[in-house]
Amino acid sequence: MGSLIFRKFKQTKGNRENKGREIRRRKREEFTKKGLGLCGKTGRVIAVPLAVFIVDSALNSSEAKAQPPEKPQITEHTRDLCALTSDCTEFPIEPVKKIKLPLYTGYSVFANEGGSSFSADLSWEDYVSAGLGVMWFNPSEPHPFLNVLGTPHFNLWKDYLRMGYIGNVAVSYPGINSTLYTSHGMDISFQYPFHEKFKMGVGTLIQAGFSFPTYDDIYAKWAVGLKINFLKNFEVYSMVLMNFAASKTPKTQWALDYAPRFQGVEVGFSWAYLPTFTASLFANFDVIQPYAGGSITRQIVSIGGWNIYVFGSAGLSSWNSDFFETLNFFIFAGVQIDVDDSHNLATLLSGTNHKFQYENMNLGNTPEFSLKSVSLDAGEVEDARDSLLSSSSFEELLEKYKGKSADEVLLAANYFGKVLGEVGYNYGALEKMEGLELFDPVVEEMVNEDYSDLFEFVKNAVDFYETNGGWSGMPDEIKKGISICGGIHEFLAEFLRQNGLNAYAISVNTANTAHVVTLVFHEGKASIVDYGKRYTAESGSLDEVLRIYMKTKGVPIFNSQVFTKGGVYLGTYTTPEGRVLHKTFGVDVEENMKSIVLKFWK
Repeated sequence: MGSLIFRKFKQTKGNRENKGREIRRRKREEFTKKGLGLCGKTGRVIAVPLAVFIVDSALNSSEAKAQPPEKPQITEHTRDLCALTSDCTEFPIEPVKKIKLPLYTGYSVFANEGGSSFSADLSWEDYVSAGLGVMWFNPSEPHPFLNVLGTPHFNLWKDYLRMGYIGNVAVSYPGINSTLYTSHGMDISFQYPFHEKFKMGVGTLIQAGFSFPTYDDIYAKWAVGLKINFLKNFEVYSMVLMNFAASKTPKTQWALDYAPRFQGVEVGFSWAYLPTFTASLFANFDVIQPYAGGSITRQIVSIGGWNIYVFGSAGLSSWNSDFFETLNFFIFAGVQIDVDDSHNLATLLSGTNHKFQYENMNLGNTPEFSLKSVSLDAGEVEDARDSLLSSSSFEELLEKYKGKSADEVLLAANYFGKVLGEVGYNYGALEKMEGLELFDPVVEEMVNEDYSDLFEFVKNAVDFYETNGGWSGMPDEIKKGISICGGIHEFLAEFLRQNGLNAYAISVNTANTAHVVTLVFHEGKASIVDYGKRYTAESGSLDEVLRIYMKTKGVPIFNSQVFTKGGVYLGTYTTPEGRVLHKTFGVDVEENMKSIVLKFWK
């Protein structure tokens, strides 16, 4: 009985072995046919033995083990076998992951009433970006530019304390006005989650910029802010904005007098409904142009890697302001399109970002204007000349103009400015300051000159001119001058103020250098007095009279520092042209405070 069982077992085993050999033979034939078809004549010498070896190895390996592995080991050979035999049940192939770099491309468009810009952008996450584009100012030729912006930030202490850099280097050729525009700033912020539904953050940013060679965009700003998030969906923030400036007009080119000076306070409240909708209210109590309004951001598309957001805001500006004729209605609007890497299959990019923005802060464009110039020998200045020569002090001169018309007062200011422009400029002191000889007696004497000193100089100069019939043979006390543009135009502004006109000394720029002129509002109009010339807009708007001056000089004005009664610094006005420049280059301090420094990063 035992012998029978053994024979049966041996016979069964032999049948299994014969069956296994038959299966291996068939698979070898099938694999060989496919290999020959794929490899052709030349490849048969290699393909046939290799195919037999692979199949035998795979089959013998499976027979040698009592239990198959839980997860087959996938090798290059088994991948080839799977592909050739079309039998992938034992060898599942995992999809090969696409290699993507953290790079994003896109387009940016920004426009307002002062100009516009377009750029093609390439960015590396939130660290650095480059934009190649063109910028226009109304009216002007296009200015191509290349801008590199860096915004790297690093945690200093866990997720609570963070420090970062915000800055750019831009080159424009042919130049916007300068060839190089650069800005550099540092920020530090701290945030802490006191509760699941309450967290608070504080931060500060200090940033300074300059341009070369005409110095048409020089500024230094400091901002300090606070933000609170409560109930997860609600946020409030406030920030104080300051500009570095001289304390008084005559010291505008004396670096040691520069310090942070108050510009305004901004407050805001926002409510986020899910990640797709945010509404906010805000108010900026700026000393030059206050504004307040509301904004909405809404995600309208989120399909297949496409995310499209629309945003807009509207409100009122320029209330209780001496620099704008009427209360202005402003509007911001824009679209942002983000596309992730699923739509960049043929590239190594992680996605694309596109942003299109439009804003309008003030009404009106470049208006019609009048330009008036005076001559020292013209009969129309006879009254101003006689009033000056017959006065023994600045106060007496002011008294003689009490009750006179605005035109008469403005004509006298132009006349005094003409004299000071021709012989009153103190080039010796200017050279000392540019050479950083700030404590030189010549510099200290100039920055401490007052209205009476300039009155005495003008009177002596006019007396010499009338006596000698010109400037030939001037004595040294006249030849050396008395002040630079800041002090001269502060004297003219004070003369106008003391005679009932609302006047300021303000900084502007020309095609060659920074400059200071006199701004005056009169009879519903606005004028700039620049030595012996007067540019007048038919409306009482700071924007419009600045744009007139830009048009005549052929260059945009980006920032204007304003000095009020007594020559005391009041604040800095960033023009619409300046907003185009700063927002295109990514160095708008107020915007960076809200979107980077005070943003809750976790």
